[in-house]
Amino acid sequence: MAPASIFSYGLDLPAMAIEIGTLLNDGARGRAEIPALAERMYRGFSALASSRVPAVAAIDGWCIGAGVEMVAACDIRIATKSAKFALREVKVGIVPDLGGLSRLPHLIGETWARELALLGDDIDADTALRIGLVSHVVDDADALTQAAQRLAARLAANPPLVVAGIKHTMNARIDAEIARVNRDAAIQNGLLMQSEDFAEAMRAFMERRDPIYKGR
Repeated sequence: MAPASIFSYGLDLPAMAIEIGTLLNDGARGRAEIPALAERMYRGFSALASSRVPAVAAIDGWCIGAGVEMVAACDIRIATKSAKFALREVKVGIVPDLGGLSRLPHLIGETWARELALLGDDIDADTALRIGLVSHVVDDADALTQAAQRLAARLAANPPLVVAGIKHTMNARIDAEIARVNRDAAIQNGLLMQSEDFAEAMRAFMERRDPIYKGR
């Protein structure tokens, strides 16, 4: 069970805007491809969640949107005091479709999952600890690395077949629901990305201004 380091700030919106724009300009065929694009993106998170090997997420600094959805697919999450979290998709005119609406309610409860998704507000590490998004908060990046390595070593010391069995059994409770909700979110985005509000959200993001939504 070797440790691995992965960096994620969140989704690359400028790059995604170009890709989504190409699809939206390709008529019905392109628009139909949007849910399929979300499915391909989610496969990496699904592989992380379904792996027989437990994943420890060590979070320092900002964890936004897809970053939150990635760590939600991990088994244990720890953070530094300076970590901040946000599910900001609502701010850019889309529905979280990589696990934000399917996994987070199982981690932090329906009340907090709805608040984070509907408002798109930032929360700090202490709040993340209080609501159950993370299980430990440490002082700084050095302490975070040490804590993550200790957790990984303790996991590796346990019988691997039993660890894999625990993951499999716990995942079995929610796998079907997660797959269904992710599909629905992807279909919603396939529709919402054709709206004027989505185009306005992208323009406002690029121009660094507040968007003006019209509900159409």
